[in-house]
Amino acid sequence: MGRHHIATRSRGSKILHHPVAGELTFDCDALTCTTDPDQQLVVRTAEPGIPSHDGLRILASWAAEHPEPRLENGPPA
Repeated sequence: MGRHHIATRSRGSKILHHPVAGELTFDCDALTCTTDPDQQLVVRTAEPGIPSHDGLRILASWAAEHPEPRLENGPPA
């Protein structure tokens, strides 16, 4: 059976500045489809115990308390 190369992988880090959670630093992994480079899966993670992980927990708690308004039978406003 032939080998098929379906994606390329890249790694890096990303710093985001969030108005609620503050500065968040992530490890990033991206898989890009070789037949359609516009399609990409990006995974950002923060190791437990570092400030960015704590910031994500704070953000998750804040988001649970401040749900985004939704239109009746429709997408988020």
